[in-house]
Amino acid sequence: MSRQDLILLAFGGIQRYIAESHSTADLGNASRIVAELAKRAAEALRAEDDCALVIPSPSTLAGAAGPDASPAEPPNTPSRVVALAPEGRGADYAHAAAKHAREVWRRWIGDLFESAGATPETPGFPDIMWCVAPASAGDYRAQWNLAQTTLAARKRVRTFDFPERTTKPQDGSGDPRGRFGPRPCAVSPRWHSEPDRPAGARDHEKHEELSAAVWLKRLWHANDKLPPKEQQKARKKAPEAKDIPLGFPSTAAVATAPYRAKVLDRWEDETVRDQVETLYDAAHKVMPDEEHHVVEAPVPALKDHEDGGGSDSAELKRWFVRNGGWWVVPETWDAETLVHKHRMRGSDAQRSVADTAAEAKRLERTVAEGRRAAENLAETVDRSPNPYFAILVADLDGLGKHLSEHADQDQHGRVSEQLAQISDIHRSSIRERQGAAVYSGGDDLMAFLPAAEALNAADDCRRAVLEDRDNLASKPEPTSISAAVVFVHQGTPLHLSVERARELLKQAKDVNDKNALAVGYVTGSGTSAQTVRPWTTSHVDDALEALNTFMPHCQGESERQQPVSPRLLHDLRSSYADLAEMARTSGLTETIFEGEVTRLVCRHGGNREQARSLLRLGRSEHDAPSVVPMAAARVAAFLRRWAW
Repeated sequence: MSRQDLILLAFGGIQRYIAESHSTADLGNASRIVAELAKRAAEALRAEDDCALVIPSPSTLAGAAGPDASPAEPPNTPSRVVALAPEGRGADYAHAAAKHAREVWRRWIGDLFESAGATPETPGFPDIMWCVAPASAGDYRAQWNLAQTTLAARKRVRTFDFPERTTKPQDGSGDPRGRFGPRPCAVSPRWHSEPDRPAGARDHEKHEELSAAVWLKRLWHANDKLPPKEQQKARKKAPEAKDIPLGFPSTAAVATAPYRAKVLDRWEDETVRDQVETLYDAAHKVMPDEEHHVVEAPVPALKDHEDGGGSDSAELKRWFVRNGGWWVVPETWDAETLVHKHRMRGSDAQRSVADTAAEAKRLERTVAEGRRAAENLAETVDRSPNPYFAILVADLDGLGKHLSEHADQDQHGRVSEQLAQISDIHRSSIRERQGAAVYSGGDDLMAFLPAAEALNAADDCRRAVLEDRDNLASKPEPTSISAAVVFVHQGTPLHLSVERARELLKQAKDVNDKNALAVGYVTGSGTSAQTVRPWTTSHVDDALEALNTFMPHCQGESERQQPVSPRLLHDLRSSYADLAEMARTSGLTETIFEGEVTRLVCRHGGNREQARSLLRLGRSEHDAPSVVPMAAARVAAFLRRWAW
């Protein structure tokens, strides 16, 4: 066998680019963009006749999601590419693949800003790093270890590709506040905003100060010259063309998915349809005309509820499936919030005082109608929409170590294929749980889920890894998976919610031996708490099972169990010293301590099983194990109140 160079190519800054998003559509598109770039780089290497792909394996690359990946089939291309090239050709091939990916990026930006003439710059992105371990380094294992060490050193190098400071124009023009040149991007201030708006920007977006990189993810599924639209055009020519909705469901769409599924189950009820129609009419009255035709991507589990046409209510049902998420929540119907969100009133220069006053009255009537319809609909189906959703992030533990311990070309190819299989299981679980996946690579996952399904989805993802361990490789297996679930109010800024989820995942990964779970929440007012522990400890056999004892079991509004009162937290806090003193003693007093905690839990709406779970959770807390389970109690009280 001829000697070969080993190529290792990686993409940096991916998580930051994804997280810097103001909407789920931006976030989903960012994931698709970076996955497509990685896919193009891998395809460039595969196109070389004498170059062999290792990660992703050729079969995995062939099955990778395309640029129009949907939430049902999210991006699954790994951000690292490994290949073998003939001796002495590795650097040429790696350089060519990286150059190709950068050229693809610049072509996308150029197509987006074609009317502006010049292609805008995006300094520092995409950040494509590569290294080559020459054949002279030894066998595949030696080459792999050298490449890993070299790439780690490369990551520590900072290139400082920041925008240059602009100078004062000679004609004296510029920012009236004394600054000159374009202002920073409102979403990613590391780049400047583009003064020219790209083709395809909607009227309400034309005043946004966004960089070229952010405009790309904003219009990824809307511009006819970009890959998603091109791929859809090609797909429609196929005999059995299927409609794959572009975009990504909103946080409200995900949060209210179980509720809307129940409404759709009763769609034949004329009363239900009439109430939805009232919502539809009110929503269209408060939105500007330009937003009437904006169609969201549906939550994948609800897509099948859409009518295929022919029914008089087909359009109404389609709107409810795709755009109804915000409007079914009664709290949405607030006049001031809607005015701010949709900019409906215009400026004083455009309208007279009389017109503004008359419109305000019309708006108040419309808002009252919408709120009343939302409340009546909830009463009719005997269930309320939940304003909270959850973000699930997960990451396989020790995969890099496993690959180094089993540094073999064939074995690495098998690992790539098995990760693709785990990815399929993960995204299938997310769909069944009425969620939407941002990315699912087998070794990592991000998904949005209804509050009631998030913990079960995390358990599904963990079990997928546990059950497939033996298929990945011989011992030591690629260990386990660490995960974080954060419950967030749908009104919380998205980038803060995603950052919080990443922070909790880091806390889970910081647990000794990893294999841990972090669960937290952020309320609408900004209050937050979290509880972190291994999946299994000497005190808790199953962390999720213990937390699940606090989940509401009844779905109907009239049947919902009494939630654990937040006053439990007050009593635990005020009795902290006494409870801690009881716990420090042994014998009969310990029984008294457990009895006192049980009394407090039952007094505030809980039961004995929940009290036992709370005590075990407190003793297994990663950060600060405590007999007085304050952190676990905060999360438990939240779950009992909002995770339905």
